[in-house]
Amino acid sequence: MVNKLLFRSFIVVNTSLGIYGFSRGYRAETKYEKESNYNKLISERLLNGCLNSIFYTIPPWNVYYITKLLNRIEIEHKKLDKDIYEKEYEELIGECKVTL
Repeated sequence: MVNKLLFRSFIVVNTSLGIYGFSRGYRAETKYEKESNYNKLISERLLNGCLNSIFYTIPPWNVYYITKLLNRIEIEHKKLDKDIYEKEYEELIGECKVTL
């Protein structure tokens, strides 16, 4: 009984992190994209989202991304300057400072 509950919790947490990682990867932009008129094609955005979601669901890596998430929550809560904490907004490809 306890094993089933732990397994289900593990699956729910990893699935949720994967969806969140996909969202951040899909919205991430590089500095080049910000400075020019280049717009990513949908296939590039989907690929970035899929790759990012994989890293958000792998157990050793997701601890790193959870700490970055907690830091972003603290930055938002304390209304700190996001430019000072750029590292917290970096994803595999680009950065995602856009909040939903």
